[in-house]
Amino acid sequence: MRFCLLWVGLVLLQGCLSLNWVRSRKNEPPSSFAVQALRLGQSNLDQCLGLLGAPLLVQRGPGKSTELLWASGDFGGWGISISLNLFRFVNPSFSYQGSDETAQALRLRFDPKGVLVQKSQGSLASLRR
Repeated sequence: MRFCLLWVGLVLLQGCLSLNWVRSRKNEPPSSFAVQALRLGQSNLDQCLGLLGAPLLVQRGPGKSTELLWASGDFGGWGISISLNLFRFVNPSFSYQGSDETAQALRLRFDPKGVLVQKSQGSLASLRR
């Protein structure tokens, strides 16, 4: 056991070990105040766009309805990289980057007249078809 630890230590002395933390944010989520101000059966498409701004995706829904989707993501995770210099021209390396993804979304569905009929919030994966 001691020999293995000594060997691993010597190999790492010849190489490089690095740890990193990466975080990125994509798109800001819609204001919760603005989302709560939207009322089913009362709010229309113009009011929605005025409160929330431009959506990330617009698509045709069932029964000639229109769906608007806003999404935001907060991604982060730890990573490790190991590279070794064993012999001339023999330089193996290994990298791993873990990821913690929390992509949230808001989907609003409007009837053909532009009146809000459905409001859904949750993970992006659960709201996409």
